[in-house]
Amino acid sequence: MTILPASRFSPNLTLDLLTEVAPELDTLDGERLLDTLSGMLQPALDTVVAAYKLASENEVTEQAFQLFLKNLVGANGGN
Repeated sequence: MTILPASRFSPNLTLDLLTEVAPELDTLDGERLLDTLSGMLQPALDTVVAAYKLASENEVTEQAFQLFLKNLVGANGGN
């Protein structure tokens, strides 16, 4: 399965990502916070997917973008 053909990152995958890192959100009590956090994260994921689509049009730019993302995560200590 690939996320690239869609024009947006799947909202269901966004919810899955959030509940994977914070399982307590997958309860009735966490539902409102899950909706709020999803609304915050969704635009960021959509932007990254769109940027990756653009960068992946060429093998060199795709590899450079992947390196950028790896370094970005590494600079933040993985957090």
